[in-house]
Amino acid sequence: MLRLSAAKAWQAAQTRVRSSMPAAVLRTFEILLLLIVFVAVNTIVERLTHLSVSSYHEPFPAIELFRRLGWLLTLVIAVGVVVLARFGHLLAPWENLEFGGKLRVFVVILAAGITWPLVTAGYNYYFDQGYAFEKVLLVALLPLVWWRPLFVYPMITVAYLLLWQLAEPSLGGSILPHKLQVLRALNLFAAAFVVYSVTGNRSARSFLVVLCCFVAAAYWLSALAKLNLAWLSEDQVHLIPLSAYAHGWLAFLPADRIVEISRQMMPFDGVLRIFVIAVEGLCLVLLWRRWLCFSLLVLMIVFHLGVFAIYGFLFWTWILLDAALLGLLIATTGKTGAAIFNWQTFAVSVVLIAFGAAWAKPPQLGWYDTPLTYTYRVEAIDEQGQVSHVHPRFFAPYDDVFTMSGFAFLVRDRAVLVNSYGVTRDRDVMRALMDSGDAAEVFEMEQMNDNIRHNEVISARLKEFLQRFIGNRAAGGERANWVRAIRAPQQFWSFRGEYPAASEISEVALVEVTSFYDGNELQDIRRRELVRFPLPRNSVE
Repeated sequence: MLRLSAAKAWQAAQTRVRSSMPAAVLRTFEILLLLIVFVAVNTIVERLTHLSVSSYHEPFPAIELFRRLGWLLTLVIAVGVVVLARFGHLLAPWENLEFGGKLRVFVVILAAGITWPLVTAGYNYYFDQGYAFEKVLLVALLPLVWWRPLFVYPMITVAYLLLWQLAEPSLGGSILPHKLQVLRALNLFAAAFVVYSVTGNRSARSFLVVLCCFVAAAYWLSALAKLNLAWLSEDQVHLIPLSAYAHGWLAFLPADRIVEISRQMMPFDGVLRIFVIAVEGLCLVLLWRRWLCFSLLVLMIVFHLGVFAIYGFLFWTWILLDAALLGLLIATTGKTGAAIFNWQTFAVSVVLIAFGAAWAKPPQLGWYDTPLTYTYRVEAIDEQGQVSHVHPRFFAPYDDVFTMSGFAFLVRDRAVLVNSYGVTRDRDVMRALMDSGDAAEVFEMEQMNDNIRHNEVISARLKEFLQRFIGNRAAGGERANWVRAIRAPQQFWSFRGEYPAASEISEVALVEVTSFYDGNELQDIRRRELVRFPLPRNSVE
């Protein structure tokens, strides 16, 4: 009786508030409420689940999470769950939500999409842990998410626990944003279900609006970053295959074939730049018309496939999110079109998308491409002195880190002019490199520039990582990894390198290879060993 009385009183109060508000004001209020709850949910989940390095040396990150929370915070969370289950709508089935069946398909697709790479990432030889319990739990939660939306909360928590292992130890750069994009979309649904659990308002329209703004903000902010750099008039898109080739993309082709591909692209530089800016920039007005929204989502997918073709960057998680959102909108906006694609919602959406950096926190992708590329390769030396270039996938689940090869912190005596894949945000550097005629001019620029990035702390961290990872891999007898057959696609592709037996590696060298395109040939103009060290015979304790 108490529960029924409280629920009726709460519903009556909400009805009075809704009836006293104009429809446009009410819709705006619901959107802003969801936005506030999302920021809170996203911040809390990401901070609480980001465990320390020492926690990942333990076999059960889930237990480490409870230790971090402590009994008091765990009790507060448990009480909150009980209250919402008893007096709210936390236990409601999908059917209680507007478009519940369609929302269920959307959420489960994203949940399965993030589960796949996390479960099949392989054994983590750095921490010498496989996290089998968390991986089995993550898979087991998928059918439970299909059954009840409530289970999206433990599913997201476990996914984050597994994801943050890739952020530790920090070796420079970031390879997480493209997985975080999917997890944050799930956090948005989690926030929407919090609102429903408290208010009982089953409408999914605010969720659809904020979700569209969340996806659009990632593209719009990248367009803005490019426009702030004068990228539209100055970038040299045709140089991309050359830098990607240096990192191992299409490495089975000869260098002169890549140069020919670059030359064939050159006349289309302007068209490609306009296409990219148009697709990303128009996302600011994604909710202006339904046909525009659908068209842009399709073009985003085409854009990502084009990036994969020339860069070797397969952001399949973004493709999955774009395609799932497109399917959700097609399935729902026949009934909600007027509620989503109207001038009031459009005005609110423009503001949310424009200021997406403050709440959606997507990566802002904007830079100049240059003819210069630095790559940092791991070379394994056995007791007979045989040297092999180690393939990035040897270091899974950290393979993206080694494909990106952002180890400029190893260089002590000169500037490193560009970042991974030959990109820079410094227009003067870009122009000077475009005007450089040969290797001598590049080397002179390195000496004249003061951007020396050496970092002793991170350099020592990378050495410790390699010693521990390879040492544990050798001591573990190269554990059979059956998940390799079903592992998720890489984000950053490379076809260069070998898979030496860890037990036969006696030394490791980190080698910098500098590649430069002078307008005629793509050449490795310098190859220098930066550091070499022996490996312990047993795992690093």
